[in-house]
Amino acid sequence: MTTTAVWIEMSSREPDRFEWQRPNKRGLPDYYLRACAERNDAERKYFHLCDYASPQECAAALAHLQTLDQQVDDAYDRWQEELCQKNETAPAGTETESKKQTTNQTTRSIS
Repeated sequence: MTTTAVWIEMSSREPDRFEWQRPNKRGLPDYYLRACAERNDAERKYFHLCDYASPQECAAALAHLQTLDQQVDDAYDRWQEELCQKNETAPAGTETESKKQTTNQTTRSIS
C-alpha cells in the first residue's frame, strides 16, 4: 500500500480571507445590550460566589443582581418608548401610515 501526498506551493496559494462575523445586534440599542451583558456577568459571578462564600456575601451579590435587573428593565422600557415615539412621528406615506389607512378602511367596511 502506497500513500501519495499532493504538495501545494505556498507561493501559489491565495491568501486566507477568513474574518470573524460581526455580532448581530438584531436591532437592539447599545445601552440595552450593555445592561444585559452586565447583568449576565453579575449572575454568573453570583452563582459562582454562592458555591464558596458566606451567606452575607451571597445576599449582597443578590442585591446587586436585583439592581442590575431593574437597570435592564429600565433600559428595555426606554427602548420601547423610543420605538413608540419613532412610530408616532413617522412621516406620511411610510409603511406605518399605510397600515393605519388600511385598518381604517377595513373598520369602515365592517361597520
